[in-house]
Amino acid sequence: MNQQKNHNTNKPSSDDTTSNSYKRLRKSVRLGCEYVAGSEVLLEGIPSIEVYKKLLKTGLFTEMEAFSNAFVTKYAKAMKGYSNRWTADSFHLWSREWEYPFVFSYIQKFVSEYSGRLKVLDAGSGCTFFPYYITHVFPNCQIYCIDNDMSLFSNFKKINKTQERVEFSLNDLSLLKYENDSFDILYCISVLEHTENPRKIIGEFNRVLRKDGLLILTFDISLDNRSQITIEKASKLLELIDKQFQSATASTSEELLRDVNSKNILTTTYTRDFGDKKLLPWRLTWGSMCSKLVNLQIPQTPFFDLTVLCNAWQNSRKITNSLAHI
Repeated sequence: MNQQKNHNTNKPSSDDTTSNSYKRLRKSVRLGCEYVAGSEVLLEGIPSIEVYKKLLKTGLFTEMEAFSNAFVTKYAKAMKGYSNRWTADSFHLWSREWEYPFVFSYIQKFVSEYSGRLKVLDAGSGCTFFPYYITHVFPNCQIYCIDNDMSLFSNFKKINKTQERVEFSLNDLSLLKYENDSFDILYCISVLEHTENPRKIIGEFNRVLRKDGLLILTFDISLDNRSQITIEKASKLLELIDKQFQSATASTSEELLRDVNSKNILTTTYTRDFGDKKLLPWRLTWGSMCSKLVNLQIPQTPFFDLTVLCNAWQNSRKITNSLAHI
């Protein structure tokens, strides 16, 4: 990949990045991160309500939201099938309003230190605005989106008629179809909690990410023990990641989970009781409502008490393929 560290500039060397609009965007994003975290990246771990509220007022948030809104409008027809199954507006969800800016802030920091092309893997991508936003801001990034949903081919094909530098392929996260050291950056947003074998997946992430490459993970944590990753399982998952990667932040695994029982963290309960209920992903469908009524039960919208954890790691401890699949 032949990246060269660039100590003389804070932007990629691509000619496009000299445009005034790009400069303004980078400045607003940088100031937005500082406003929230006192640095150029957002705070790792579990976000507090206070920090989340501050993020909503930053240039980082408003720029990303504006891009997402425009993307949803422009590609409404292309996203129709996906939006029926999930949502077209992936940005306006209770945790994504924090997760996307978090991931972006770390990509921004990484990109600012390198010139040349960067290969980025969006693991478990779905079909969202986010990879297109990254290539919009950083023209030297090529994004490879992967998912196990074959129907996404149609969505990406329609969108990519007017877009470049974003590719989609069908892939199993536990058995990636890429060579060793294929990517400079790998991010995975709220996917691990929906998988059955995170150990294999983390091993594959280690294999395809180059040495010193950047890994950014976010995942939901179940506070009511009704979803897959409970607090205990989150602790074990972080231990597993730490065996294969080195944290890019100052926090240990224990510190990342330090606030998990606090009443002042971002949760679905907070969103339901004090925030915007529209940001919650669960809906009462006609099918579930009829099923409840047939069984003489009161129909209720599903609800799970969740919070979200975010962190970044560096792949400075490459392991063997055999170890990755233990």
